[in-house]
Amino acid sequence: MNLEIEEWLDSTNLPNSPIKTIYFGGGTPSIAPVFEIGKILNNLKNKRGFAQTIEVTLEMNPGEISRQKLVEFFQIGINRISIGCQSFLDADLSNLGRIHSSKQALQVVELAKDVGFQNIGLDLIFGIPEQTFEDWKRNLTVATNLDVQHLSVYNLTPEKGTKFYESIFSGDVKMPDEIIQERMFLLAQTILAEGGFEQYEISNYAKKGFRSQHNANYWSRTDYRGFGPSAHSFVDGKRFWNVRDLEEYTKRLLRGKSPIDSSEILSSAQKFTELVMMGLRTARGISMKDLKRKKLADQFFQNYENLDAEFQKKFIVNSEFFKLEPEEWLLCDSLIEKLLAEI
Repeated sequence: MNLEIEEWLDSTNLPNSPIKTIYFGGGTPSIAPVFEIGKILNNLKNKRGFAQTIEVTLEMNPGEISRQKLVEFFQIGINRISIGCQSFLDADLSNLGRIHSSKQALQVVELAKDVGFQNIGLDLIFGIPEQTFEDWKRNLTVATNLDVQHLSVYNLTPEKGTKFYESIFSGDVKMPDEIIQERMFLLAQTILAEGGFEQYEISNYAKKGFRSQHNANYWSRTDYRGFGPSAHSFVDGKRFWNVRDLEEYTKRLLRGKSPIDSSEILSSAQKFTELVMMGLRTARGISMKDLKRKKLADQFFQNYENLDAEFQKKFIVNSEFFKLEPEEWLLCDSLIEKLLAEI
């Protein structure tokens, strides 16, 4: 990955503006040698420059991090960490196949604070097999008492083709039913709001001033550049992605070839679809100004007007924004599908 970044930095078509956010994630970047990540940061800073308010995030798993490594990451300039706790109950972690314990998850959070990190995010999952409503309530209570700044709350979604998915389909593994999962989603909104967290996107909650700047770039469709196997990039309306296979990725770089596997230039319909899909995931919603300047806006509003009154009540529509009622976010994908019919 370092070689790919260096080649990009040596190209002649770099943006002039300093880097605003960096995100080390996907897989487990915290197991990488600290000096390698430090080298990447130094290269980027020296050749592109960093914004004064740069956000540098590193993902980590509780079972694979030590105090010493936390200290070293802090010293090289990591100023935001995202810890994959998933749950604070050992039964949940066992059902998810995680290698860490609830005790380790709590310890890592406290170690990170002790080291000096002041922007700490946690990942939590609901809808875990055998998880009860009360289990989820306990997780949320623990999280709000940990004095962290950000929480990402995900509904477990089994992927087709996996052993986990087949186990659910065969009945060997029992998931909480849809009604319970909906109640879990609404409970998170209630408890986290009481704990001082603002829900600014379907799955993301933050204390004031601690929204993820990096993720906000995705939702607003700002240009970004990704590096590494299967990494995706979006630049000037063009999306491109690297080969998935690590061995092939490495071979290409060593031979001086591009690791890019394929690319696409988004059509007007694709751009409009992404504007709607990304915008309706957020508390801000979609800017009416942005909507109305698009060629497909008339069809979109016609679709909305043609749907029944009960459907329309799920949205907040005014002169500035078009957005979903927060309690409807769990159904976001299906609602968007209706809005985008024939677009």
